[in-house]
Amino acid sequence: MPMKELINEIISSKKKDKNRVEFIKIKWAKRHGRPIPLNSEILAVASKSEIKQLASALMTKPTRTLSGVSVVAVMTKPAGCVGRCTYCPTAENAPKSYTGHEPSTMRAIRNNYDEYKIVQNRLTQLHNVGHSTDKSEVIVQGGTFTWMPWDYQYEFIKNIFDAFNQHGCCAKNKPCRKHKAKTLLDSQKINETAQNRIISIIIETRPDYCGEKEIKQLLELGATRVELGLQSTYDKVLKKIKRGHNLKQTKDAIRKLRDAGFKVDLHMMLGLPGSTKQSDIKMFKILFEDEDLKPDGLKIYPCGVIKGSELYNDWKKGKFKPKDDKYIMEVLKEVKTRYIPPYCRIKRIMRDIPGNLVEAGYKSLNLRQMLLNQIELEGKKCHCIRCREVGQQYKFFGKLPKKIELCVLKYKANGGEEYFISFEDKRHGILLGFARLRLCKDSAFLRELHVYGQMIPIGSDDSSEFGIQHKGLGKKLLAKAEEITKQNRKNELFVLSGVGVRNYYRKLGYKKKDYYMIKKL
Repeated sequence: MPMKELINEIISSKKKDKNRVEFIKIKWAKRHGRPIPLNSEILAVASKSEIKQLASALMTKPTRTLSGVSVVAVMTKPAGCVGRCTYCPTAENAPKSYTGHEPSTMRAIRNNYDEYKIVQNRLTQLHNVGHSTDKSEVIVQGGTFTWMPWDYQYEFIKNIFDAFNQHGCCAKNKPCRKHKAKTLLDSQKINETAQNRIISIIIETRPDYCGEKEIKQLLELGATRVELGLQSTYDKVLKKIKRGHNLKQTKDAIRKLRDAGFKVDLHMMLGLPGSTKQSDIKMFKILFEDEDLKPDGLKIYPCGVIKGSELYNDWKKGKFKPKDDKYIMEVLKEVKTRYIPPYCRIKRIMRDIPGNLVEAGYKSLNLRQMLLNQIELEGKKCHCIRCREVGQQYKFFGKLPKKIELCVLKYKANGGEEYFISFEDKRHGILLGFARLRLCKDSAFLRELHVYGQMIPIGSDDSSEFGIQHKGLGKKLLAKAEEITKQNRKNELFVLSGVGVRNYYRKLGYKKKDYYMIKKL
């Protein structure tokens, strides 16, 4: 079979860089009188063992799994929104705040907002370009999820678990609805040992829809991280944009989430009505000096003018002047190099809204890369998690860790003590993995455990330059967290584990109780 011949040639080649692989493909195509095959076509006929050997050579968009997991975004159906924010666009056949032209929204529209089909489609896409999906992070997008009816939330998440559990179970990478679980709990149990496991579920919502009732429901759904839309630390700005909540409500939500073991990220916006350059910069100083905030992660968006929003009408009337790229770059450069602590990860700097739909304001869609280049040129550094991840450092600067140290950073947040425990090459600014430990008055939570590097499939012993998962770092981080917990006279450690990683904790002496993995120390 000619394609198998090509696969063998690529595998046996000593060099597997992009240029060498293209050369082999061209020679093969000429020899057989065929068009040059796409990488996805080669991977589609490769065996499981061959895919492992081909992945590094044929994988497209490797950045998608540099942080150690595959990401699957799932959009909820258009259902209105409890908010009336002036900057949010309203579009036909898209959830509030989306235009219908974002990649995730278009995927949802193609699949008629059927979450099962969306997941199946996305998993197939990832497989076709060489990405492993046995460890995936699910992001639920599309408005205020916890505001939606509970029956919808329950079925939505259950269908996502079913899609992961059943993907490829009858034919290679083909959807299958056989053996459908009766309940969400059943589907979660199946996912603990499934081929495609969900190791994290991220829910986007509002601070005023994140009380004790909603948090208990999030625990039942299997969520592990919550992204709260704060947008500004100034109540006068929140009132001006008709956000519908104040800063205190956000602080209350963060405390409740952290005390339940969740990871908490915040969405922030630059250039909102009533903001200045000084106030935007100070906003991030407040975020990390105020003990009632201190988020684990950030998504930072510049405020642009989009048709279908109230802000668009204000702009047309001359009541609002949006900030340009220069403003955004200057603010972000100051923020990233002065105020972001090493325990925070800046996850995004732009939204997925296409540039042609931004009527006024920012124009560049690659602001993050422009910003990083500028910071590098000026000899400055950002200390956020993403900028220090081993995979990012290798990809962009060719750096590999040399002297690795176990580090512990302690800080107060939301009435508790937080410990950011990490393995780092401090001299070269490289982060290999970390754990987040929270000590409350009566309990201790491991809120996060993550080892960075190119994603390694479960059971693999990858030895590439930065394929560093499964090298024992996670166990050492966990052991340090347990040690600190015991030193502080806590006799139990609770872990809000993703469903797909529960067995990892079981092997280390943890048992499931209610929504947590627990170990007596």
